[in-house]
Amino acid sequence: QAERAALIVLDTIAHLKWGVGQSTLALVLKGSSAERMEGYTEARNYAKFAALRLKEIEALIGQLTAAGYVKVVGSTRPTLRLTPRGEEALKSRSSIQVELRQVGTSERRRRMAERDAGSTVALSGQMLSQGMTPEQIAAERGLTVRTVYSHFAQLIAGGTLDVSAVVPAPIQKQVLSAITQAGSAAYLAPIKALLPAEIDYDLIRCVVEAWKRDYYG
Repeated sequence: QAERAALIVLDTIAHLKWGVGQSTLALVLKGSSAERMEGYTEARNYAKFAALRLKEIEALIGQLTAAGYVKVVGSTRPTLRLTPRGEEALKSRSSIQVELRQVGTSERRRRMAERDAGSTVALSGQMLSQGMTPEQIAAERGLTVRTVYSHFAQLIAGGTLDVSAVVPAPIQKQVLSAITQAGSAAYLAPIKALLPAEIDYDLIRCVVEAWKRDYYG
């Protein structure tokens, strides 16, 4: 499993359209839904390491760099590149010795819960329906709160979660008004600029998905 994970890292670096640093690569492999990651969601191997923590993914990348499979290029904005050794290892699918965290009992239980719920996204919705807050869900599952909200947004878009279960009615009203003022929901930043600072992107995204579903049917 560890050897396969190492090759996935090399494969991702090799196929990204533009260079990235270690932290961004870790976010791609984790499947982060952070605003700045929108351009990476179609990247090869996106979310392949969703079960790992970011620090564990970064540690794996660090091991490959230390072993000479990956190099850091540039000083102002460092990016990762494969070394000739890394290119050869990827081409030949070589066995690469790295250490990867072992999946513990609690994580096995979490994966079984995801399987029973239908997906990692569905499990977040299920936990919400059981009365857990986004923060509690994130802590229980080892995710960021933003990732949990991205799950909610997907469920809202799919019609399996009511936006009112996630976003209070007064905030919905403010966001809908901002969408009207912006004239479009294609981008979140113009909508955010019209709203109070305490209404963050997570809430906006959920309302936008509900609006799109109602608008486009």
